Amino acid sequence: MIGTRMRAKRLEMKLSQKALAEIIGISPPAINRLEKNIKAPSVDTLTKLAKALGVSTDFLLGSGEEDAIFVDDEIKDAFQEFKQLSPDNRQQILQNIHFLKTR
Repeated sequence: MIGTRMRAKRLEMKLSQKALAEIIGISPPAINRLEKNIKAPSVDTLTKLAKALGVSTDFLLGSGEEDAIFVDDEIKDAFQEFKQLSPDNRQQILQNIHFLKTR
């Protein structure tokens, strides 16, 4: 279950196994073993995977459906686009949201 969802999110973000491995600090072969469900991730690795892939640990574990959290399709589409941004661009958007909330 974890491997299937992990792989789908990685491909959706157009990340190679090597790129994801570099982001979370493990080897590309370890990513491959996780995606094939040969090995289960540690809690630390699971947390890093969720953060890197822009999903919850619950989603990776199969206990939550990501699409159920969206109010409408426009917000769902915006979130999908957000997840494909670089970490720096994501941070800029989050700062803009924070700014708008505080004015």
